[in-house]
Amino acid sequence: MPHTDLHLEGEYIETAESIIFAVKGTIHPPHRIVAFPKYIPTPTGSRSKGKKKYMRIDSLKDSYRFLKEKHPEYLHHDPNFNELLSEVPHTKVIKYYRPQQTLRRLTGRKAIHLDEVERDAVDLAILLREHSNIPQQNIGISGSVMAGLHNSNSDIDLIIYGSDACHAAYKGLKKLTMDKASPIKPYNIEGLKRLYRQRRKDTKIPLKDFLKVERRKILQGKFRNRDYFIRMLKAPQEVSETYGDPRYTPMGFIELTAEVNDDTEAIFTPCIYRIKKVSTKKNFDVKKIEEVASFRGRFSEQAKRGERIFVRGKLEMVTSLRRKYYRVLIGNRPEDYLHPISSKLAQ
Repeated sequence: MPHTDLHLEGEYIETAESIIFAVKGTIHPPHRIVAFPKYIPTPTGSRSKGKKKYMRIDSLKDSYRFLKEKHPEYLHHDPNFNELLSEVPHTKVIKYYRPQQTLRRLTGRKAIHLDEVERDAVDLAILLREHSNIPQQNIGISGSVMAGLHNSNSDIDLIIYGSDACHAAYKGLKKLTMDKASPIKPYNIEGLKRLYRQRRKDTKIPLKDFLKVERRKILQGKFRNRDYFIRMLKAPQEVSETYGDPRYTPMGFIELTAEVNDDTEAIFTPCIYRIKKVSTKKNFDVKKIEEVASFRGRFSEQAKRGERIFVRGKLEMVTSLRRKYYRVLIGNRPEDYLHPISSKLAQ
């Protein structure tokens, strides 16, 4: 199967074993793609595609467990990120699933030929595009709808591409969520509690903290009573990082408090929170810790500029050709944590 060297968050790839992997990030090693199993074939699966049945993997821990037990050949200790990652060789890919192509394919059909989930996904994409005035090529449909493995209860996963389009879409989405006549609604308390039950296996956080943060997010919510999640991605040409520059060296795990100095990349995946006034019990020069980062969409919109935050995650030394600094990476362990502890939570 022909491949491109460009692979983006939100895309899926399928291997010869019929495993469907979710691509993570935009930086990948030569000849391989960083991607984690999302749907695995099994006779007892609750999802169907043709004559095959699939089971969905919902947690990072379960992804690693499945690979270690069934397909350890996909696990590689990556020298650039200095950790064990799921990486799929290009030669093993038999099919690529791309969000923009999915939206084009579904909008090319007559509405009567779409099922309810597909119709909702298309309508949400069109509504957001019209209220944001962004081109159709800057938006796509991801998730189970893209893979053809959705069921009647499936949620909607949209991808927005490019910084300008992302900020425009975020502004449009905010207006839509404030419009009482809009079909887009934020989660109510019961919806947030259900979301908490879904995530707590993979992200351990007290319920009261979860509710305080998640209630103010707009990249997730309800459209026509169906869950949606919108992922914002920078365009590839906007990403200065390349594989090998910078390199990441793990320095152990750390807990700290800090003030968010810059939240302009909080809506993106990966999200970045630049910090100052860092305090930690660990014997370390805290002035060198410049940011908190995560490749998990659930940590987007997590904190705002001016808020003081508590963070628990992996401390990494980031070494590029230009400089060296430190960051805290969160989202790879259930114990990882980022929570505002200042008064802006009440806003």
